[in-house]
Amino acid sequence: MIEFGANIGQFSETVLSTPHNIPFVVYSLEPVTALFNVLTNRTVMFEKQKGDKHFQYNIAISNHNGKAPIYSVKDTLTEGASLGKEPKFNFVKVGDVLVTTLPDFINEYHIKTPVSFIKIDVEGFEPEVIMGMNLKTNKDRFPLFCFETGGTWRDGRSVLAKTFTLKSFVAMLDGQGYDSFFIGYPYLLPINGGYWDDSFDDFTRASNILAALRHSNPWKSLFMKLRNVSLNSCRWQ
Repeated sequence: MIEFGANIGQFSETVLSTPHNIPFVVYSLEPVTALFNVLTNRTVMFEKQKGDKHFQYNIAISNHNGKAPIYSVKDTLTEGASLGKEPKFNFVKVGDVLVTTLPDFINEYHIKTPVSFIKIDVEGFEPEVIMGMNLKTNKDRFPLFCFETGGTWRDGRSVLAKTFTLKSFVAMLDGQGYDSFFIGYPYLLPINGGYWDDSFDDFTRASNILAALRHSNPWKSLFMKLRNVSLNSCRWQ
């Protein structure tokens, strides 16, 4: 599993502490140095099972390689940091960070284990990360990922995010062979193809979307679990 925007490792801590039958290998990427330092200090206390491994990297993932400034709201300096700034939120530069694409990151760090799941929470730069994954040629490598959407796609941080509506982004993923679902509780709500409703584009609150490559093993598992679930049984979380 790979997580982008790991913060201080809340998600990876939960994953590793959940009982599992095979060893987990988790890669946590956090571009904000202050948060990354807390993450690396906390990970030694995470509850792991025999064979589990957890690696941390102070790096950002996007659709290009190089170095980029990172910004955060003044007086918070860490929460909500991103590679772009929104003037109305009084963003200030808090440092610079190395940036790369996911395929290049995997190649550079010689990651050989299959990437079974990717979690993307990068404050409005989710489209850059996903475009950088180059799904046209790499979709079999990345069969299952989730990403956050919401208000950060509509402010001034990311130029690329503002070129999409949620509808057009889901349609793009559909064309690449992915089914998309809102992550609700306790079920998933399909939103691509005939399941789409234009009211979904009006959501401004942060929502998480799961993308599953059709006919992949994760997709087949989801299909078996969801086939008897009525759509009106989904509650928002």
